[in-house]
Amino acid sequence: MVQYVLIFGVVGVFFAALYQGATDDVGDRIASYGDRLDIYKAQAAEHLILVEMTDAEPATADLINTGAKDIRIRHLYVDGVRDGAYLMRDSDGPVDELRVGSLVRIVSALDGGTVSIVTESGRVFRFNQ
Repeated sequence: MVQYVLIFGVVGVFFAALYQGATDDVGDRIASYGDRLDIYKAQAAEHLILVEMTDAEPATADLINTGAKDIRIRHLYVDGVRDGAYLMRDSDGPVDELRVGSLVRIVSALDGGTVSIVTESGRVFRFNQ
């Protein structure tokens, strides 16, 4: 009788540990899917329209944010080269984000014909001359 209680106890502990591990994994996956969904929602709210672009020295792009939220730029690339010294201006002067409905001129410190913008949410916009 005692050995059956021990066997059931060991089996019970094993299945309890297995159940706990499985529920932790499912919980992590649900959180991961929720985080991914938040990123997709943020990216879907971002939309930029190119008004004009020149590949003069330096590259310049005029953009309008027609999305649902203001856009902050994480990185800007010109012909695949990261530009850390670009400037952004709207009609009021220097800005640090592309506000909804505003026309913004981005002046790169580099020359080139393709400007790629990576937003804070990770969305990539690529504009060519």
